Amino acid sequence: MKIRSVEVVHVERPARNVPPTEGRRKSWTHDDEVANPVSKFPRFKRHRSLYSARRWPVFGVKVTAEDGTWGLGTSQGRPAAAVVEDAFAHVLEGEPCEAIDRLWDLMSRVSKPFGTSGIASLAISAVDLALWDLAGKVQGRPVYELLGGPARERIFCYATGNDVDWYKELGFRAFKLACPHGPADGLEGLKKNEEHVARARQIIGADADLMLDCYMAFDVDYTVQLAERLRPYGLKWIEEYLIPEDEDGHAQVRRRLPWMTLAAGEHFYTPFPFQRMLKRGCLDILQPDIHWVGGLTACVKIAHMAEAAGKQVCLHGGGRDPYGQHFTFAMPNTPWGEFYIGSDPGVPLEEAVDISTSSGRAAGAQVRVLQRVLDAEDLAEGEAAALPAFEDLLRGVGRGPRLDQFSHVVVVLTAELVVLVPLVDQVTCHPLAGHPRHEPWPLLGCNDHDHAPAVLAPKRLARVRVKVAASLA
Repeated sequence: MKIRSVEVVHVERPARNVPPTEGRRKSWTHDDEVANPVSKFPRFKRHRSLYSARRWPVFGVKVTAEDGTWGLGTSQGRPAAAVVEDAFAHVLEGEPCEAIDRLWDLMSRVSKPFGTSGIASLAISAVDLALWDLAGKVQGRPVYELLGGPARERIFCYATGNDVDWYKELGFRAFKLACPHGPADGLEGLKKNEEHVARARQIIGADADLMLDCYMAFDVDYTVQLAERLRPYGLKWIEEYLIPEDEDGHAQVRRRLPWMTLAAGEHFYTPFPFQRMLKRGCLDILQPDIHWVGGLTACVKIAHMAEAAGKQVCLHGGGRDPYGQHFTFAMPNTPWGEFYIGSDPGVPLEEAVDISTSSGRAAGAQVRVLQRVLDAEDLAEGEAAALPAFEDLLRGVGRGPRLDQFSHVVVVLTAELVVLVPLVDQVTCHPLAGHPRHEPWPLLGCNDHDHAPAVLAPKRLARVRVKVAASLA
């Protein structure tokens, strides 16, 4: 059976029919500093949202066969969606829908003139996942059976995030922390990183596994220094400590830390970087992202290479994603699944799954209502605030939880001004032209001048940061 159409689609999750559970406190994602590759630039150091893409939406790809059966895959970013529509769709239509390896190779070669790694790899991922979903439907079998059947009875999942007390209460027995400081913070940062890990170890106990995610923030020397300093805390692995292109650096870390289990790969694109890392013996655990690396087909290639080298694979974010779950269930060398938790402690995971997807990506999540209007009187004098991700809103960046996922944003703008910003029809806010810089509120204006911010209540307050109140369906 041949492919009739390949379309980019918007995926909208059904709204929940019950009110959301209010958390006990704000999640670590609201205020924790996390070391990252941009931390060397002071302007962007405090929070990842300060440099993140203004718009990087999740999109779906729907591949439909001649008989009307269709499969769905997902990835991220408007540029990747454009690659699907402009470079892949017309060459895939008319091809056999179950010749998945052939079609993966076709997309890989079609993308060579403009580069297969990066944006094109995200596009390939979305199409490839849709093809596997379609094949399962055509054959009437779950995808893990198409991969050879289950390799285990259950998938053991570890929790990623810094609210380890909550994860322990939920029943997790393995935990991965986000590392707060990097080389830009010097010796004091090393000390704070050790304190961060020590607190977590004390909470989870000696019998639980503990890992550290360094998110491309380090250089070789800092990686070695921190690993040696953290040796008493029994880390199971350290992860993504260097930028992905620094293959020589990975080899140096391997030589200097022969005792440490090393993991990386979520920002490797296509199977080829994994092949080179295995050949040089740089890594013990490979961590591709199934939505970025080239889809399920690429992950299977990586798993086979790793198995031949005696290494394991643990997908980035694969424990809470159906595509990753099928892959992890079927491969013999994928013992763990990662379960990222960015929701507030106290919120049940069945509610949180639509809000805090891997890397903060909520596919099609829509805003229902404001949970409550955050009146200025709720703020204690001198409070350090809960959501610094919205500080850059004052500069018109428009990040944090994505603005197009909210109907209204309640903002404490200055010591005297509280505003309610309506985001009509999911419009992303941009700075309005022609307003003096000393007037803060126009920076929050929407494209539609009729829906500029409305002043709720001027209050005399100490210096505060931005706060927001909204709920996702």
